[in-house]
Amino acid sequence: MPPEWAPHRGTWLSWPHRESSWPGKFAPVPRVFAEMVRHLAPREEVHVNVTGAEMEASARETLREAGVALDKKSGAVKWSSGKGVSGYATPTVYAAQGKARVALFGGDAIHGVDPETGKTLWSVPWKTQYKINCAELLFHEGKLFASSAYNYGCALIDVSTDEPKIVWRNKELNNHFNSSLVRDGCIYGFDRNNILGTGVKCLDFSSGAVKWNEAKPA
Repeated sequence: MPPEWAPHRGTWLSWPHRESSWPGKFAPVPRVFAEMVRHLAPREEVHVNVTGAEMEASARETLREAGVALDKKSGAVKWSSGKGVSGYATPTVYAAQGKARVALFGGDAIHGVDPETGKTLWSVPWKTQYKINCAELLFHEGKLFASSAYNYGCALIDVSTDEPKIVWRNKELNNHFNSSLVRDGCIYGFDRNNILGTGVKCLDFSSGAVKWNEAKPA
């Protein structure tokens, strides 16, 4: 086999799927492979090996996921990660170990991105019905709170490093459009919508336990 620097027509990649190959660090790996494809594709053919239809669908979805950064003065595109399905939520700016980061809500995942280059540093799967993720990701004390409707629920994600960890997850708070807010160790938000909603809920920030629920007016 010739070395990788020798003249060649294309590159073959086997799509990552065996978590034991990256014990405890698998979450960002598919996006790293997507970044390799993104940089190689303009210059040569890229062929991706998959084990079947399900993995192919997952790989295609990852390769399509999108984010874009614009120059605030001129509107010029600084970087773009693709033309995939994005969420509805506003990006959330935060810091991890002193470095600037941006959290993006995609149609099927939450992504941590380097704001200077657009490189995806990590992703957490978040596959909701209709790919509707409207509520803003809330950053507080090194963690992101995420919530979506259609009985998907919410989660608290530790993003103090570029290896995210789920602190807790439940279905107690389902933000439809309006974002929740964090204050004094509590999360306050509307659960579901005006038709199926249960009212305003208060969750403990650290544990996700319900502290109280104020029913919607009749």
